[in-house]
Amino acid sequence: MVWPDSYGLPDVEMKTRIPHPPLRYGVAALVCLLWLGGIGFVNAGDDQFPTPVAVSLAASFSSITEGQTLRQVCGSMSQACDLVIYLDRRIDPDQRLAAEIAGPTVADALTQICLPLSCSWCPVDELVIIGPAAEIGIAGTNMLIEWHNLSASSSAVRRGLTEQHAVSWPKLATPDEVLKEIANTWKLDVSNVQLPHDHFPETDLGEVRVTTAIGALLSGFELGFHIIPESGVVEILPTEKYANKRLERKYPDVSLSIADRNLVVRDITESDVTVLKRAAGGWLLSGSAENHGRMEQLLLRAGNRTKAGRGRVEGVQKTYSLRLENKPAKAVLETLCRQGNLELEFENPMDQRLETVISLTAEKETLENLIAKVAQSAGLQAILQSSKVRIASPEP
Repeated sequence: MVWPDSYGLPDVEMKTRIPHPPLRYGVAALVCLLWLGGIGFVNAGDDQFPTPVAVSLAASFSSITEGQTLRQVCGSMSQACDLVIYLDRRIDPDQRLAAEIAGPTVADALTQICLPLSCSWCPVDELVIIGPAAEIGIAGTNMLIEWHNLSASSSAVRRGLTEQHAVSWPKLATPDEVLKEIANTWKLDVSNVQLPHDHFPETDLGEVRVTTAIGALLSGFELGFHIIPESGVVEILPTEKYANKRLERKYPDVSLSIADRNLVVRDITESDVTVLKRAAGGWLLSGSAENHGRMEQLLLRAGNRTKAGRGRVEGVQKTYSLRLENKPAKAVLETLCRQGNLELEFENPMDQRLETVISLTAEKETLENLIAKVAQSAGLQAILQSSKVRIASPEP
């Protein structure tokens, strides 16, 4: 494992009015790991950190997106930030955004994009997926674990399965057609695979791993995959088999507070299988793609604080701008807390006020204030305690 001595981030400020470029638009993977039952952990070996995706997410970014579609915004961000962004096929790429994306980082901008759309984003080594929260987390974990298995296999190396290749397909290509092209590129056996019928948009994934290519193809079908290194056979399996699988990676010894560690191990599936513990010379994390993404972001920030010196004063609290139109209050609260890595608790989960449809415009508000405003719009109150938010009836 190699971690650079410098944790420096790209010294770049990105502020632009979104143009209308062609989008390198891909679909995201939906799942899979190795075992069919129980909880499985895989050690990632000597992976290099931070990944290019993690560095791009920490770069500065702001833009004016009002009236632009999700497809246009993601396409522009991909080009400006050297970041590959893929939209799960269940996300409408032509829905329009109605607020400024203020950042201050790429990761913050992605959160602001997803909040009013009631979706989420998940970093994987080569890309960022935007889609339904739980599903894209499983998808990313599937790709990470499958890549680990291939990179650790001498058979996969001999067969060329660890090489990167350019992957693209034309508009209206079907899943079976795309899979056959991927199979031809990496010399895989997909003779026993038949995928659901659909038509994809024109897609250019760039130079990617085979696990990224297959994962993107399977997005939205509730299907995962496993590649047998010795034979090159691709198995397609239901995602429900892999929801509790976790990848184990070792990280450098950087000081993390208790609050930071709690944010890292927060598990959207609530399966309680994520573990972060001290190991020789660093941290050992067994978790999902989302857990590993949070870990990298925290380590990058901690490294830069150390690099800047003990006397550095942290910047002002992050603010967000967004516009909500006819969204259920409960769904908005869940999305806000998820994106802020906050634990959400309802005094009465059956309270009908949680289903109140709200509309809200907010400019440069903290996440705490946004949560409070959403709760208030539904006739409730939000009580913030450390990393937990409790939604309750207002005090008389």
